[in-house]
Amino acid sequence: MQPLTRSRARASHILGNNRNALLMTNAIKSEFSRAYESISWAEEAILELNMEIRDFFKKDIATVITEVNPNTREHVQKLRMTQLLPKHFRRKATEALTNSRHAFDQATFAARNLTGKRSQKSVYYPWSQSPTDLKRLLSERGLDNALWRTFESHEPYPRSDAYIGGDDVMRSLATMANGKHTVGLSIQAHITRVGLPRT
Repeated sequence: MQPLTRSRARASHILGNNRNALLMTNAIKSEFSRAYESISWAEEAILELNMEIRDFFKKDIATVITEVNPNTREHVQKLRMTQLLPKHFRRKATEALTNSRHAFDQATFAARNLTGKRSQKSVYYPWSQSPTDLKRLLSERGLDNALWRTFESHEPYPRSDAYIGGDDVMRSLATMANGKHTVGLSIQAHITRVGLPRT
């Protein structure tokens, strides 16, 4: 869920760096309303999912199985799930991911219309493969030079030894959203307490 929790700050940043120049009038607020709405929906989906996950794990959903290693004779304890994760968990996570991705595109569309020539033609957030690729996309998509520094500060490309910077977490948001499939969820167990048998 880490990529989703960053989306509000990054999408808002597209507007934030230009707030003084644009004076944040009602017209500007209206232009960015869809992006903020998508961010709000994503946050609501994340909160709802977190609450449902907590409720799910409060139930008796797993059992501990003890096995003996035939080679070492050590007793090995394993946690076996007795219930599957509810399918609607993936739907809720997919909803959060999709709305987060939409917010980037909607904020880019709004920023383009406010700083350049207004158009109904779609323009998408410049997810890229490298800093060079980012500059190419910014130029091809006709985004005003005043916005370039904002997008460049996001570093929306994977990390690499070939250049400095990059954000793998942010890039994974685009990769998952482009997959056009539901989000896969897995369970990770962490040991918080160890008890020793009584002798």
